[in-house]
Amino acid sequence: GASEGKSPEAVAEVAQQCLDTLTQVVYQFGGTIEKYSGDGLMAIWGAPRHDPDHAQHAVEAGMTMQQNIGALAPWFIAHDFKPMKVSVGINTGERAGGVFGGDAHLAWTAHGDAVNVASRIEQLTRSVEEDLLIGLKTAELYGMDKVRYCGDHHVKGRHGLVAVYALK
Repeated sequence: GASEGKSPEAVAEVAQQCLDTLTQVVYQFGGTIEKYSGDGLMAIWGAPRHDPDHAQHAVEAGMTMQQNIGALAPWFIAHDFKPMKVSVGINTGERAGGVFGGDAHLAWTAHGDAVNVASRIEQLTRSVEEDLLIGLKTAELYGMDKVRYCGDHHVKGRHGLVAVYALK
């Protein structure tokens, strides 16, 4: 993998650079960071602040994340890492959001099928060979004239198929 043979400090520095870049983009487009995981994150739009253009903003953020991480290629190379790519999965739907956790640690988080499907759509980017994929509802809100159908796919935790779309 990308971190093989690298010191933990070097891996942490690269992860931090990625997270800094991605976080700035989420906030630039009015999103909320739901959680960080390794060198990635989950963000949501439309909560806790209402955003009638949430799908547009999420897609624009996904494209900008890819551009901004791509622009860091010289930085990655200078730190002896291969340039990174960003895989993005976006889905729109109902979710429950709020403060969850135990007495010792509480955090704002989102739960629900739409959240789980977004994660599965991101995982499909590898097999579909598209770096940014969106679900049907997001595609409808973003504009069907701006997307290309990439098939119906089985995803973990769903009985039915999930239609995914890439940007034209």
